[in-house]
Amino acid sequence: KKASLDVIALLVGNRHDTIKRKDNSDCTPLHAAYSWASSVDVISFLLKCCPDAIKEKNRDGETPLHTACRLGYRASLKTISLLLKIWPGALDEKNRNNETPFHIAFSDEGPIEIILLLLDAWLELSGNRNSL
Repeated sequence: KKASLDVIALLVGNRHDTIKRKDNSDCTPLHAAYSWASSVDVISFLLKCCPDAIKEKNRDGETPLHTACRLGYRASLKTISLLLKIWPGALDEKNRNNETPFHIAFSDEGPIEIILLLLDAWLELSGNRNSL
C-alpha cells in the first residue's frame, strides 16, 4: 500500500540521510517510491531531502528511473518527467544487463507516452533534437 506524504515526512523527520539507506536489494526509498508508483508529491519530497539519491543504483545496477520504467501502465508521466528534469543523464545509465531505462520501458511494453517522453528527453540530451 502506498504511504502518504505526511507519513513519509514524519518517518524521515530531520534525518535526510535515511533517504540514501538501502535495503537487501540495495534499493533506496526513492527506488521503492517509484516501484510503488508513489505520487509526485512523495517523489518530490524524497528528492528534496536527498537529491543524490537519484543516482543511487540497486543490486541490479538500476537507478530509480530504471525502476520507474518497469512499471508499464502504472508508470507516472509526472514522476518520470520530474526525474528527467533533475537528472537527464539518467537516460544513459545502464544496468547490469547493459539496458538503459529506454530499453526497459520499450521491452516491458510501457505506455507510448512514457516511451515518447524518454525519446524526447534523449534527443534533447544528445543534441539531436533539431535533426529530426
